[in-house]
Amino acid sequence: MRIYRFILPKQDNAGSSMIGSFSLLKDYILDVIGGYTEQPEVAGVWKDSQGQFYRDGSFVLDVAIGGDFRAQAVKSLIHRVRSLWPDQISFFVADIGEAHFVPGLADPVGLTEEILADVARGRALPS
Repeated sequence: MRIYRFILPKQDNAGSSMIGSFSLLKDYILDVIGGYTEQPEVAGVWKDSQGQFYRDGSFVLDVAIGGDFRAQAVKSLIHRVRSLWPDQISFFVADIGEAHFVPGLADPVGLTEEILADVARGRALPS
């Protein structure tokens, strides 16, 4: 599975809160993917071509997507974001990289040396 990070503005271009859109996106992710990790809010800073600086707050969501439907799920999320933030020129979406679930102490199989070696090599873990 891979982790995708979405960084989305807290306000639209008119200055209105996007918390409603953010809530709808989180509900959509729960329905389609099954879960997400909500990161602390961040601030983005940039300068336009006239030299004016801007600072905007943003929401951050990490979404783990695996399996054969990964490409379609990412496209679906991007389309959903575009519909919920209609006045934005662009969005920040990053492919953070590969991720694995590592067995915890309660797992009956447990964490074996083979599993540790697979994680170190970047291989998928057994389900």
